[in-house]
Amino acid sequence: MYRFTSPFSPTCATSWDSLTAFDEAIADFHRLVDGVVGRGNGPAINVHADEQHLVITAPVSGVDPKSITITTVGDTLTLAAARTVDEPANVTWLARERSAWTLNRSLQLPFRIDPADATATVKDGVLTVTLKRHAEDNPKAITVAVN
Repeated sequence: MYRFTSPFSPTCATSWDSLTAFDEAIADFHRLVDGVVGRGNGPAINVHADEQHLVITAPVSGVDPKSITITTVGDTLTLAAARTVDEPANVTWLARERSAWTLNRSLQLPFRIDPADATATVKDGVLTVTLKRHAEDNPKAITVAVN
């Protein structure tokens, strides 16, 4: 419940219970939009690349690292993980902000990778996948001959 004290009447307090319902509707809308644009209810991921590597990071707090699967087929990498939340029965929730989610993302890789040089680690609840560019895909300089 939100309390608002009017600046025009210091002794008047108005209850804004309707704002709680509005906040819940906005949160539902954001969950719906996230599902439509392809993120689902899983976490957002970050991807960056340099000349030799592609690095993907994703928050995986609460996920058993052994349950994370990372696969590559051709130029596509797929990352899958799931977080479950134990929910006690017959309780009255006062706050419920942690939710279960699944992550199943496929990314088109910008260059061929060498799967033998790939690493994946979890540290402080963040998954970091580092993929090395395949040696044959490294940019090669072509010298220009002057006649």
